[in-house]
Amino acid sequence: MTETNLIALFKQLSAKDDALSSKQQAVLNASLLLFSEKGFEQTSTKDIASAAGVSEGTVYKHFKTKNQLLVKGIAPVLDNVFQSAVHEFLSQITSRDKIPKLHDVLMLVISNRVHFIQNNLPAIKVALVQVLVDKKFAEQMVQHFRTAIVEEVEPLLSILRERGEICNISDFQAIKLISSTIISIVVGYQINSHVSLEDAISEGIVVVEKALK
Repeated sequence: MTETNLIALFKQLSAKDDALSSKQQAVLNASLLLFSEKGFEQTSTKDIASAAGVSEGTVYKHFKTKNQLLVKGIAPVLDNVFQSAVHEFLSQITSRDKIPKLHDVLMLVISNRVHFIQNNLPAIKVALVQVLVDKKFAEQMVQHFRTAIVEEVEPLLSILRERGEICNISDFQAIKLISSTIISIVVGYQINSHVSLEDAISEGIVVVEKALK
């Protein structure tokens, strides 16, 4: 299954935005990369300018502060990035000629999304910072996630329910159970990386499968 790299996808989408000049694109791409690697507070506008190959004055010309760069520059593109990433992943399951069995679906969803988050954690942390400080951005992210779920996950759950592979649990509760399991696996691994990630994923799949049957 194709693995999305959020920073690479960010570059692709920013390049397609006609409203952004080449210098603005360079500044945004450099900013996200540096915020991911060093953290927002530890990254200076001088660092961004150097990485983008522009003068520090150019950074200030388009974005007066780092926070404005995050809110008005990075956040709108990240909004589209996460929307694209969700649809890309879900379409790989729902576009199949034959929907897999419950265990295989859970393996695809939980294992894939755990590794996705783990591999893209630095960029995701940048988005989480924005979610905490920007209510509008947070609402947009939630709305896009819900839309993707309604359009692509609910039909999948309906098929599994019709085949008798899951109980009469609501789609909301099923999605909540799967999502919370993914988050707990990632958080648990961040707290104690000595634990096998694959073992944690396998255990999580067993728990969710039993709860859904």
